[in-house]
Amino acid sequence: MSRMARCMRYSLPAVSKYVFGSNSLRLTQSPLKFITQIQNLGMRQSSSALFGPFLRKKSATLTAVKSSTCDYPRALQTEVDKELTKFLEKEITFEESERKKQVQVKGVDGFEVTTADADITLTRKSGNEIIKVKFTVNGSVDAEASMQADDQEAEPEMVSRPPFTVEITKGDGRTLSLHCTFVSPAELEQETSQDTEAIVDNFEIQEVALHTGELTETVYSVSADIMDGNLYDLLMDMLDERGINDEFANQLVDFSSSYEHSKYVEFLKNLKSFAEK
Repeated sequence: MSRMARCMRYSLPAVSKYVFGSNSLRLTQSPLKFITQIQNLGMRQSSSALFGPFLRKKSATLTAVKSSTCDYPRALQTEVDKELTKFLEKEITFEESERKKQVQVKGVDGFEVTTADADITLTRKSGNEIIKVKFTVNGSVDAEASMQADDQEAEPEMVSRPPFTVEITKGDGRTLSLHCTFVSPAELEQETSQDTEAIVDNFEIQEVALHTGELTETVYSVSADIMDGNLYDLLMDMLDERGINDEFANQLVDFSSSYEHSKYVEFLKNLKSFAEK
């Protein structure tokens, strides 16, 4: 009998005491394969005993966390979406009814209109000059009180008075840019009451720059606050000669207010479509 056979003969009872049970081993196989099977079985049982309970508990914990964090927010969001949709339906109906009462202004006399969502460019060619007026309706709306025929204050009217930039480009490619802002109705009323003969413009120049190509932050500009008074008046006259005057400013306000309101209604419809998905 070989040493391996003798070893198996005397050690088998001890091994079977701790390893054999529900797992049965074939005793008719070779001793080397038998020992290998015993070793593998022992590793599987020890691994299961050490790590099995931990892995099962971890899996159960992850399942519980997943169900508690995913289900509740989804149900809450659905209810809010429904409430938002109902509100938007009423808001759209109201805004469209108000829009029908207003005169829809399509542009400004003498200028070609180009729009890019909220941005608007008015363009006109005169001789060797190209005049562009650029502005955006974003953040341009203020509530303006109006009076009824019986001197009773009516509902505030939403009016768009956007800052705008006038670009005058000569044939040689140089451009004079004048950034302008509207004077508030309260300031206009105050200045008119103080001096009835004074000429009060609806807008004023804030900053002026002369450049070639696009206007960038590195281009030198002059603030109207430090500008000589005579120079300021001449620049205002330059704008007036090119049709940028109070009449133009009033048309710009009407057009900007109408266009901004159309974009607002469009936004409400898009938001309703988004909430319904």
